[in-house]
Amino acid sequence: MKSSPLPEQTKVFLGMVVHTGGPVCTFHVPPDKIEKLQALMAEATGDLSTWTMRKLAKITGKLLSMSLAVPMTRLMSRSLYECMHANSEQAWDDLIGASVEAEREMRWMIGAIVPFNASGFPIWVRSEVSDYNITADASPVVGGIYNR
Repeated sequence: MKSSPLPEQTKVFLGMVVHTGGPVCTFHVPPDKIEKLQALMAEATGDLSTWTMRKLAKITGKLLSMSLAVPMTRLMSRSLYECMHANSEQAWDDLIGASVEAEREMRWMIGAIVPFNASGFPIWVRSEVSDYNITADASPVVGGIYNR
């Protein structure tokens, strides 16, 4: 129920599935959102001559919204953003040039996003501070590290 006071191990919150039942709490994307994105990307890779700014913005927007659970979507969409920025007219419905690299990124993500989403991404990333000293002499290429 929407306002259930009972504890839950999995909850959809702000468009993400939050798993709190395991040893590490993780974010995941709901499967229906993954399927919609995969369909959009499959359609876009089918015919590169039909890429419009609006279509690419829709894909990159969905990828960005999933980056909390699947961080690789930010890294693997750089060529898509380059294609969008290459549109000098900045008209939403004008055709834009599709690059081979952008198409390759989309094809890779179609297959990779489900396994990355299945493993999830930790809600709380463990961070540690290490006590190291970094030293260098007058040489521009040599450095040293030692642990106290």
